[in-house]
Amino acid sequence: MTVRSAYWDNIKGVLIALVVLGHYLWDLQSNPLINAVVDAIYMFHMPAFVFVSGYFSRSEHSRGAESLLKLLIAFFLLDGYLILTELFINHRQPSLIVPYYSAWYLLALIGWRLITPVVAQCRGVLLLSIAVAIFAGFYPEIDLRFAAVKIIVFAPFFFAGYFMPRSTVETIKQKSRCLGLIPAALALLIGIAAHEQFHIDDQELLSGCYLGDDGLSSMLGRISFMIVASLSIGALMLGSPDRRIPLLTTLGKNSLAIYVLHRPITLEFAPIMSGRSEIELLIAAVICTLPTSIVLGSNVVANGLRAVLDTCAEAFTLERRSLKHSLCWIAVMTLAILILILPI
Repeated sequence: MTVRSAYWDNIKGVLIALVVLGHYLWDLQSNPLINAVVDAIYMFHMPAFVFVSGYFSRSEHSRGAESLLKLLIAFFLLDGYLILTELFINHRQPSLIVPYYSAWYLLALIGWRLITPVVAQCRGVLLLSIAVAIFAGFYPEIDLRFAAVKIIVFAPFFFAGYFMPRSTVETIKQKSRCLGLIPAALALLIGIAAHEQFHIDDQELLSGCYLGDDGLSSMLGRISFMIVASLSIGALMLGSPDRRIPLLTTLGKNSLAIYVLHRPITLEFAPIMSGRSEIELLIAAVICTLPTSIVLGSNVVANGLRAVLDTCAEAFTLERRSLKHSLCWIAVMTLAILILILPI
């Protein structure tokens, strides 16, 4: 699990590019075409990301104190910046208990990795997590505070990845790449049918919204989109090549850097592009996604973020450097980040 896999990096490269594209388009969903594209992306991309995270969370290193501390620091960097933006630029009272935008995933990943060693010992935990994810939508008290509802709703995908045997993955790798078209086509058909039947936003269903009083329809809708997400994960696994692909593999390898750093950039897209046609908006978002992913996913930027996280972690653990030295590095790197981001 410690050896880099081009197979998994290719999957993560596709997913992180979709994350960036989805965030470029997020505030433009008043346009029907844009809304349809965002719906299609959100139907599976975060469940798939959570699944991959679960698969790689079996290693002791991923659940170690140092790794969890770095994730927590990355969360505070992203959420902290968004809180400051909310306070000083948008002039709104920020929330300190509800993660902003994509920051929820970092907090959720910490939560899953903390509980997994205990929960994984229970028989039937995957089926139980599916049941809890479905019925959690009927309790409005379970909400976005500390990303609680997202931790619950996406947990089945994390456990599915965690429990998937390596032998199964190796078998899937040997299958024809064309087989991925079958689950992809089924996912598309079920997704379209679910939209027509239930008229419920799949973004809300998969993000853990309160399902309201229409119990049976809402529950069937959430089940449908969990099936769609699962089929899409299967399609990705069957369709991913097990060889290094220039750029795509690098994006997957450095997906954390892209995830942490891209959101402040994508938030500026909608105000700048207001008034454009749907086609222009979609083309512009795709064009912007490429350089954003390439630059933030470059080894230079990823290594820079890794150095910041390492330095901040060392300031707490004091294992390699003195506190004074670490604080100096943190101050320098923080200033550099502010200089780069604040003009945006």
